[in-house]
Amino acid sequence: MTKIAIIGSQKSGRTTLASKLGKKGNVTDITIYDFAKSGTVLTVIDATGYPKSIKPLITALNLTDIALLCIPPEGPDAYTGECIVALEMSGCKHGMIVLTRSDTTYPYALDELTEKIRKITAGTVLENWEHLPVSTTTFAGMDELKEMITRLGETVDEELAQ
Repeated sequence: MTKIAIIGSQKSGRTTLASKLGKKGNVTDITIYDFAKSGTVLTVIDATGYPKSIKPLITALNLTDIALLCIPPEGPDAYTGECIVALEMSGCKHGMIVLTRSDTTYPYALDELTEKIRKITAGTVLENWEHLPVSTTTFAGMDELKEMITRLGETVDEELAQ
């Protein structure tokens, strides 16, 4: 079972993305979404109480194997920086940066955003994470995201078995 934390600023599209990855379950400061298909079981944790409180962000990261940092087309903000610091402090090794609402911007702007994020994350645990543009309205990138999550989940499972 792969546990995935979806984090980002309030308007990063993280909750919409979480709802597309699983069926809504428990709701508190975090919301849990579950997905099971063909032997694959995912638990998606959305830190819904963040950024009003830092506690949901820390809780989500403590429960997770993989983190998805959602960044909207407008680019990183102070909360994105806070998420990067939290990921670094928690030592989260596995994750990816999801460029949300990719259908609302131009491909060139996404390339510029990716380059900006690479500069910001240099020297952190996020430095070598994949960057993936997705759209929850057109579903562009969603299949690729699920494949990447599955591959990362297999890596995590292998590490935990050692």
